[in-house]
Amino acid sequence: MAERRLGPVFNFIVDTYDNIRFVRGPAERLVETAAIKQGERVLDIACGTGWATLAAAKAAGEKGKVTGIDIAEKMLDLARKKTQAANLTNIEYDIGDAESTGFNDGSYDVVLCASSIFLLADIPKALKEWRRVLRPGGKVAFSSFGAEFMRPAYGLFLERLTRYDGMELPGPQASARTGTPEKCRALLEGAGFKNIDVVPEQLGAYLRDIDDYWQEVSSTIMKVRLNRFSPAVLEKFRSEHLAEVAPLVTEKGIWIDAPALFSTAIK
Repeated sequence: MAERRLGPVFNFIVDTYDNIRFVRGPAERLVETAAIKQGERVLDIACGTGWATLAAAKAAGEKGKVTGIDIAEKMLDLARKKTQAANLTNIEYDIGDAESTGFNDGSYDVVLCASSIFLLADIPKALKEWRRVLRPGGKVAFSSFGAEFMRPAYGLFLERLTRYDGMELPGPQASARTGTPEKCRALLEGAGFKNIDVVPEQLGAYLRDIDDYWQEVSSTIMKVRLNRFSPAVLEKFRSEHLAEVAPLVTEKGIWIDAPALFSTAIK
């Protein structure tokens, strides 16, 4: 249950989480990639506020069933509200561990994990668990990002943040653990999956302006570090960082790179 350490972090950012545009798009695209059929049983791992869960429920239809699990209670609360607003009745949510779900062998037709697998403490263990809960012939589908995700602006952000709070720069980004087709394929092969397919897609977009960019970057898990600053220090940091990002602004806005990978495989 090592990934539970992130529960408080995601509970803290729940109010701004849905501001992050690079959460919803990849989640909904993952569901399209998984090609969920009417009536299928789907498990959405690390479901967050439910973007992939909602899309999966629509794909599975009234005769299907979708279970969303996450480590952050407040994320699940928001997902439930969105489900109720969408009038979907084939979804249930619960606190759950990606590496030890507690479900019976062969309980699901499809297992999804949108933009979260790289945060897990033990990815091989998690994949073996997902394979266990799949029926024979069932499908796993997960999305991840390449190493250039949100660069170069996010790289500037992290470097300045480290200078301000003294925390060490992270090593290779967490996404780098699943940041290439070769790495994704090797992980799936190691877990015993077959018919592996890894498809790269560029989901990058232009953010409208500097303010739009700041909302994006300050809504991520780095909000936890920003929150430690006094209002005066935070404003100084914001002003300095946006000044260094200003040269990236074009007539179309600020380009944010989002190289995504969509991996599918069969048990």
